[in-house]
Amino acid sequence: MMQRLQNLPIRLKLSIIVLLATSLVIIFMGAVFVIERTISFRRNMVENINTLAAVVGINSTAALAFDEAGTAVEILAALSAEPDILEAHIFHSDGSLFGSYTKKSLSEMVSENNVQDPIMPLAAGFETTRQGHHFHGPLLDLAHPILLNHKVLGHVAIRADLTRLRERLRLFITLAACATLVVMGLAYLLCARLNRIITDPVTQLVHTMEQVSSQDDYSLRVPQRGTDEHGKLVAGFNFMLSQIQ
Repeated sequence: MMQRLQNLPIRLKLSIIVLLATSLVIIFMGAVFVIERTISFRRNMVENINTLAAVVGINSTAALAFDEAGTAVEILAALSAEPDILEAHIFHSDGSLFGSYTKKSLSEMVSENNVQDPIMPLAAGFETTRQGHHFHGPLLDLAHPILLNHKVLGHVAIRADLTRLRERLRLFITLAACATLVVMGLAYLLCARLNRIITDPVTQLVHTMEQVSSQDDYSLRVPQRGTDEHGKLVAGFNFMLSQIQ
């Protein structure tokens, strides 16, 4: 690989080096940005569902206190307005089920998303867990306690669908990848234009050397364009030709 790179023209070598360095930086920054966005999206999802669970818990306080299961079911049914909520349950403080709402069954969710890992039913998983959340597959499960005068009356458990969140992440990753390709293309065009500052003097020097070698014409000279390393190399080459002549 290194041998093949050494045999490439200097203009192409410079382009490859610049593009490689640029690509590594852009890919690293893009990966960090995507990871940050993923964490941020998941955190926002948890906060939103937790707020929703807190509201349901507050509205269900009277229903739990007076053992009105019908009222609790009506409160949970209002969650149908939330497209991401698949099911929700209210539990007594002893873990017994008080009221339920189900938009989509677990078997339907597993079938639609082709989930391979086993997923515990929400009601079974949060019988005794009063607070907390966890992600598994395309789902977010969250529990929030229901309090009355600092006394635990029960808790509410909600299962949310992460499909829309995943679609947003896929769109974001696609846009980030497209932006990376555009930036790399612009970097290549800019590099191809600017590296002529370095490659043109070298190319002209090589061309003059070939003319001198083929024509034995030592009166040829290479125009000196500056006083940098290229300029000094050209000056030295011209001086050598003048000495030979």
